Amino acid sequence: MFNLLNFASVDIDAFAAILDKARQAHNFLKSLMEIAAENKQTHTYTLISQADAATILGKTPAFLGVLRHRGSGPNFYKIGGTISYDINDVLNYLESCRHTPTTTTMCEMCVFIPQKPKPTRS
Repeated sequence: MFNLLNFASVDIDAFAAILDKARQAHNFLKSLMEIAAENKQTHTYTLISQADAATILGKTPAFLGVLRHRGSGPNFYKIGGTISYDINDVLNYLESCRHTPTTTTMCEMCVFIPQKPKPTRS
């Protein structure tokens, strides 16, 4: 016979794990926003790596490279060949990608459609 109680407890455990991850992400973003606010008051920069910026945006470092190549995306610093991002710029870019449900336009981070190569004439 199927035990409904065991089935329900598995769903509750899965939900609890998802809720815990959401809380961790919320606390992480909250701490980043506090750092950004402090930086604005003191006029300092907090540079983060390309990998950290990609994690905040939910994308890959390669995708950030595509955005840089296109001339879009968050502002960045290139110091000795190393790409870094100011946390304020990343959070501002993330905020610029916010859309209301009735908005039909999307930023390039929301939808990435690769360009087809142009045919070559022979």
